[in-house]
Amino acid sequence: MAGKRAEAFHNLEPSPVVPDGATPEVARVEFARRLSKQLVLKGWNQSRLAVEALKFSPPGVTMGRDKVSNYVRAKNLPTPVHLKVLCDALSCKPEDLIPSRGRREAGETAQIAELTDMGQGTVWLRINEVVPWPVALQVMALLRGSQDKE
Repeated sequence: MAGKRAEAFHNLEPSPVVPDGATPEVARVEFARRLSKQLVLKGWNQSRLAVEALKFSPPGVTMGRDKVSNYVRAKNLPTPVHLKVLCDALSCKPEDLIPSRGRREAGETAQIAELTDMGQGTVWLRINEVVPWPVALQVMALLRGSQDKE
């Protein structure tokens, strides 16, 4: 019985890596942004990362495409073991993926918004920025107001 208990304890995954001073939500968004950047630098998609990460996974540690997808979509943060596997596969350091404070480092440039011309005087706007709720609500009100004028 003691062996089963020890095995069950061994199979428990440690807590995800959350930087000091960061909320889990902010940390997930920033980790997702940084992971996506590394994928672009490598020219890999999520499936390729999952395949490459398996080569570095210790026995009993899984790294499937679904797990990678959840990281990229900012649904989850990796455990320390999964972070090491990702870093080994991507040939990067943990601090390249997990910021020290859960947000962009000073001097690091990032694309805040992406605009795609949709024709007929319209544009697809995608915003990639962590903002306080009041700011997000103001942006939504502005967008709703511009739709009402059409």
